[in-house]
Amino acid sequence: MNKIKVKRRCITLAIIIPIIILTQVMRPDKVEEIGEAPVRPAKVMTIEKEALTFERVFSGRTKAAKSIDLTFEVPGRLLEFPVREGQELKKGDLIARIEPADYQSRLNAAKAQFDKADIDLTRSVTLFEKKGYTGSSA
Repeated sequence: MNKIKVKRRCITLAIIIPIIILTQVMRPDKVEEIGEAPVRPAKVMTIEKEALTFERVFSGRTKAAKSIDLTFEVPGRLLEFPVREGQELKKGDLIARIEPADYQSRLNAAKAQFDKADIDLTRSVTLFEKKGYTGSSA
């Protein structure tokens, strides 16, 4: 088996060595010198600070990525809206002030209705305790 390996190596060397010798012999001795590339003219201009100002005009509409719809528990005319777009708010900050007349009249009506119901309850409890309950208070 060693003889076969030795024969293969000899054959390989016998092929490679002549190829290397031929490439060295046929190589040109002189290398062509590359001349300098011709200089091409270029347009040159000086940019001044005033020349950098420009204006772009686009037509279209912008829309916020996030929006919040505000609703109030009571109706009324808006008197004050101190919040600006993009302003960050903290808990308890005033967002809007509504005219108090509308909801104040509703509050007064609710209080009056509550007072009447409280009086009716007191009357009913008193009558019930005396065993003289009449049924309705119209």
